[in-house]
Amino acid sequence: MKKGFYILIFLLFLFSCVEENKKNVEELTNNNTLSFRQVKLLRNDISNNVFLNWSSYYKSLDSSFSADNFFLEDMKSINFIPGNINGIFDDEFDEIYTDFIVFSPSKVQYIDLDSYQWTIDENDSPIFSADQEINLVNISEQTVERIDFKGPHQWVEDAYWIDDSTIVLLENSSEGILRVSKINLFRKEIKTFKCGHTIHAKSKYSELRLIKKGLNPPVYLKNSN
Repeated sequence: MKKGFYILIFLLFLFSCVEENKKNVEELTNNNTLSFRQVKLLRNDISNNVFLNWSSYYKSLDSSFSADNFFLEDMKSINFIPGNINGIFDDEFDEIYTDFIVFSPSKVQYIDLDSYQWTIDENDSPIFSADQEINLVNISEQTVERIDFKGPHQWVEDAYWIDDSTIVLLENSSEGILRVSKINLFRKEIKTFKCGHTIHAKSKYSELRLIKKGLNPPVYLKNSN
């Protein structure tokens, strides 16, 4: 009888410990979410002409948009994996992408947003696929590494370097939610800031970026899924 009583007491104690741990985890998660929302994207940390042009474009579409309305949404490590594009050092590299390469300040590395996402048809119009691969290319080491990937509902519209180890990605989505991702290559870390205001007007930023480089209006492939 006593043995059964002690087992019951032990089980009740174990159950209370599990519930307490669960409560602590929930509180920690809620606190982290709250702390994320309190971390604001400081324009002084990421501003350059690319960001200013990007934010000005969305301000012209929606006067309620503000570049000061981005707050930390996520922070995680990056797994660098081999990319699926040709580097500028490869014989198979298509020179049509040359004007869209985003070089680091030292010119040793560059970001490629385009090679995976679109190609050119017989009318010199870009044909877009549903997915986008963001690749880091090291010219001196002749390596191509994928650092991010976007499906049909999110895409990177532009990018630039703050220094030789820091990249900024300017993103949009099918829901009209803008994001700014700041990548630290040294720490292999990405911080993503989400805009608190949704853009309801249709964006043509990606198309205009290509047209400014002399290409015709693009053609979009339907998602095969």
